[in-house]
Amino acid sequence: MSLRDQEIMAQIKTIRVKNNSPWMELMLIALEHDRSRALECARQILANDAQINRLLNILCEEGG
Repeated sequence: MSLRDQEIMAQIKTIRVKNNSPWMELMLIALEHDRSRALECARQILANDAQINRLLNILCEEGG
């Protein structure tokens, strides 16, 4: 991995780590107020994550 790739990945990791706690807090609030809508959003998040994972797999396969 190039130095630039490493720097970008480090930045993404830092942002994701900072984002995890607020994301979980938001989900807890949502579940308390409207469980069915919160779970529907969670399902959409899972579907989007699956698409991202599929694309990353393609990238990894191409990158060797």
